Parts: sequence; structure tokens; C-alpha cells
Amino acid sequence: PRPTYSPEITVLYGLAANAGKRSVLLDVSPAEAAGRAAFEALVARVDVVVYNGTSDALERLGITPAELHRMNPNVVLSRFDAYGGPNEGKGERADHISYDDNLQAALG
Repeated sequence: PRPTYSPEITVLYGLAANAGKRSVLLDVSPAEAAGRAAFEALVARVDVVVYNGTSDALERLGITPAELHRMNPNVVLSRFDAYGGPNEGKGERADHISYDDNLQAALG
């Protein structure tokens, strides 16, 4: 079965995992100028951008390492990957995104 990419699941997980933290939910797709401008302003001020997703998803959003470095030459892109591992694209779940609870359940 394919994983669910529901915004509601993302928000509910985020409420539990990020309680007490400041956060923002932005549509950073190239077609959304306001969200993209806010994202670029944030990237210009941070040290690290953390992402849980596939490389293909980053490319579709236009968030490549080169583009991030254009926004902030010192920024580091840190990608967490539950199933892809060092041989990205090789395993049966390499294109599935996940987080800790899903990974623990999958591993038993």
C-alpha cells in the first residue's frame, strides 16, 4: 500500500512532536508567491533547513541545494529519510516518506 500524504496527518503529528516550538506552515510551491517569499526570507536567516521527504519532492518545489545556497550561502540542508538510506532508490520503500513512529512500527 502507498503511504498517506494527508495535510491533516502532518499537522496532527506536528502538534504532538513540536509542542512549545515556534513554527509556520507554508505552501512553498513555485506557484505560491507569498509562501515562497516567506520561505526565502526564513532561509536567509537560518543555519539549517531540515526536510523529511524525497529528493524528487524537493526538485518539484525548486528547493535544490543550489537554490538554498542562492538564498543563504551558509545554509545546510539536512534530510531525514526513514526508508531510502544510503542507497536511495534501491529498496521497496525507498520512495516512502515517514517519521519515527512509522519506522518503529514497520520494524516491529
